[in-house]
Amino acid sequence: MKILRISTFFLLLCGPVLAIPAKHSVERAIAMKNFKGRIWLTELPNNKIEIRMRTWRTTRDTVPGQEIFPVLVNGTKEKFFFGHFGASKLPMLIFAVSDAEHAREAHAVAYQVSPRGSLIGQLVVIDQSLDHGHTDKVVSGRYALTAIDPKLGAIYSIASQDARFEGFFVTYEKLRIRQWDPAINSFIETDQGFLRDHTGRLMQSNRFDSWNDAERADIFAANLEPKKPWMAEKKPVAKIIPARAEK
Repeated sequence: MKILRISTFFLLLCGPVLAIPAKHSVERAIAMKNFKGRIWLTELPNNKIEIRMRTWRTTRDTVPGQEIFPVLVNGTKEKFFFGHFGASKLPMLIFAVSDAEHAREAHAVAYQVSPRGSLIGQLVVIDQSLDHGHTDKVVSGRYALTAIDPKLGAIYSIASQDARFEGFFVTYEKLRIRQWDPAINSFIETDQGFLRDHTGRLMQSNRFDSWNDAERADIFAANLEPKKPWMAEKKPVAKIIPARAEK
């Protein structure tokens, strides 16, 4: 009887904790060749993101993260991407989360998904000493800004770099790309150069930090365009020769 009373007290004590609802959840039904099922991404109260995949069975995984933020896919904001990605033989699930402990760090998490719904975590090779790590543990960006190019098999984000110009160290924002390489069956992450504003000037971090989310997203999208505004060829203006000068 004493054991029963203790067990009842323990359940009453833990009940409210176990009943804490998820902070936010997104879901989507997927129907494509060799895959049919439903995907859920859920923000849990313990700074974890749960991934749940249901086909004829249910597969679950969790990754560290505080909040799911939209990704830019072919110019459209999506909660997550699922589909053919570059040269990957299996479709990929890709989404982006913010770091609970470091507000300025973001992670782009990628899984290959088998026809049965198995989640296969993906490795990423970063430049520094050719270190390897899983996408859920390797920082991909500095802001909640991530873009995906399914055809190229690339994930774009923003990082920062301390650069020295004329004897001064200045922090600049730069474009980072994480691209799928089928030869090594993992991602390779590299930096593609400094971000520029609409006039073509290098983007210093103090300017980028002073803008709101919409302004940052606008500049980020502009740097992803195939032909940047400052790279547009200036066509020579035809000179008008007065009739008198022709004689």
